[in-house]
Amino acid sequence: MRPRTLALLALAASVVALVVVVLVVQPFDDEERPDPDDLPPVSAADGVSAGVAPAQADVVVLGDSVTLQSAQEIVAALGGRAVSVIGLSGYRIDELLPTVEDALGGEDRPAVAVVMAGYNDVWQGVEEDAPVDEVVDLMAGVDCAVWVLIPTEGAWDRERGEAFDARVRETAGAAGVHVATAWRDAVDAGAGDTPAAELVAPDLVHPTVAGRQRIAEVMAAAVERSCG
Repeated sequence: MRPRTLALLALAASVVALVVVVLVVQPFDDEERPDPDDLPPVSAADGVSAGVAPAQADVVVLGDSVTLQSAQEIVAALGGRAVSVIGLSGYRIDELLPTVEDALGGEDRPAVAVVMAGYNDVWQGVEEDAPVDEVVDLMAGVDCAVWVLIPTEGAWDRERGEAFDARVRETAGAAGVHVATAWRDAVDAGAGDTPAAELVAPDLVHPTVAGRQRIAEVMAAAVERSCG
């Protein structure tokens, strides 16, 4: 094959590869973000992703698909404690609220609660204070509670993520609920306006293998530091 032909083929392959990369990492526009119907309530016991039943747990961790994907790593990182991880994929905070109430509002509430939620709220552009307030109130009812902030960099406008995290910090602080920023800070340290590629998948939302491990480490460190 002639050198000119080889060069043209190489150039074409490079263009195709570039197009594929751009398509993979391009964040969703507002109008493309999912707008699911309200998801059905899930009991705490039925929502367990890893670990023991909530009624038997010393530590209950609640969140969405990011928590679900990190469930096994979270249980391992919190070794030595009875842990129940509940991750409900696609759930906003208002949809997660009945599960949080079931896990933290009864007589069998755990000593420690960890929540990492809000991805779907920010992604869908939902800005409701009441669900955040109610979850924080439930968290304040256990001996020690930690809210792990989500990244501000992702498949959403940075300002939207910053506003959500600020709302959580204000509400949690007023209620005596601890706030952990290490996961947010690690992801936001990525190049430019994108999440850290080693921690977040090309969809700009869900964690990589390394990201799942980092989430688990952040939660374990926050529990140890804040709850002993």
